[in-house]
Amino acid sequence: MAAPAGPPAEAAGTECSEEALAAALADVPELARLLETDPYLKPYAPDFQRRYKRFNQTLSSIGENEGGIDRFSRGYESFGVHRCADGGLYCKEWAPGAEGVFLTGDFNDWNPFSHPYKKLEFGKWELYIPPKQNRSVLVPHGSKLK
Repeated sequence: MAAPAGPPAEAAGTECSEEALAAALADVPELARLLETDPYLKPYAPDFQRRYKRFNQTLSSIGENEGGIDRFSRGYESFGVHRCADGGLYCKEWAPGAEGVFLTGDFNDWNPFSHPYKKLEFGKWELYIPPKQNRSVLVPHGSKLK
């Protein structure tokens, strides 16, 4: 009876040197346990290392730019159109490919350029519309907006 084949030295054109494997094992938590469970993944250790580094970079960027993963995951609380306590209106949108964003509606006679958003980082846009001089709302409830 033939002995079972061990993990391939080369899988789909992927090789993993001992140095690359050692570096990946040092960088990626629990990778040794994963490779022990499934040794056929050993040639892909550098890919696990690359993906783990990218994940940490993204997580760090979210922490620095969005105030943490918890705040980032609650973006629905700040995106969209919100009435402010002072009677103003705060609008925030995510449009990473846009060159300009404008709010139009029946409140401004559908003027497409009267209320431009301010561009923020990471494709975000915001607009604050203050209340009228007499503290009444400029955009009444039920207004049609686009």
